[in-house]
Amino acid sequence: EIDDDILWIGTVNGFNLFDRKTESFTHYTTPLYEADRRFDIQEMRLDSKGRLWFNTLSRIGWFDIDKKIFHFVDASFPTFSFDVTSDDRILITSKEGKLIEYFPETNTFEAISSLEENPWYSRVYWGPHSNKLWSKAIDKSAVTDTKNLFIPRLPEDVEPLSFLEIDDDI
Repeated sequence: EIDDDILWIGTVNGFNLFDRKTESFTHYTTPLYEADRRFDIQEMRLDSKGRLWFNTLSRIGWFDIDKKIFHFVDASFPTFSFDVTSDDRILITSKEGKLIEYFPETNTFEAISSLEENPWYSRVYWGPHSNKLWSKAIDKSAVTDTKNLFIPRLPEDVEPLSFLEIDDDI
């Protein structure tokens, strides 16, 4: 939800924009996914530059909300999970068990850490109130450069599928 009037919805065939004022939907997809008719949006995040970041079953990319254009990160990069920090850093976990920062301006990646155990438990979540990156599987001893990220490890008995950090003033 961008504001009180606009709601973005990720689906198996792209994005749908719901305009509450007109009570109408506008559908956005890309020819890249028309061949197999599946887009499969898994995660969506909005950055401060008006880019709607998304993760599908096979890739990560962003949708320029103003220009209505899709952009995709290198298809050979096996993304599992991602989040966007408060200062627009793109942090990704790969299917191979790496925590990586992606730089869209240069289309480059930088490894930050490897992940312990099974990389399929390697979801990451950015806490907008705590300014912390949360994960089940990040090995802090293997972190080479967190660039001021604080990475608390979740307890062993916690298996997060989703994460929502709320302001403690609520």
